[in-house]
Amino acid sequence: MFSDINHAISQEYQKDRHRQAEKHRLIKQARMASQERTFYHPFMSWIGRRMVVWGMRLMIQSREWDHRTEKIYMQEAPASALHRVSNR
Repeated sequence: MFSDINHAISQEYQKDRHRQAEKHRLIKQARMASQERTFYHPFMSWIGRRMVVWGMRLMIQSREWDHRTEKIYMQEAPASALHRVSNR
């Protein structure tokens, strides 16, 4: 009786190991294929840098950072600085 149970358990473990090995083999194949397809294009890196710079400039120009700086700096700023910021 115990040998039958032991045999069934070992078969399940073996099936599980085979499934895991197959899964890892497929993952490895996909990883190798994706490495072959990767490319470096100078224009893509240039346009990415430009987009980051333009986005930062746009955020600064739209005063998106003002409420953050007020939160950080106005707690310890003197009253004259607070007056100067509110009159902008």
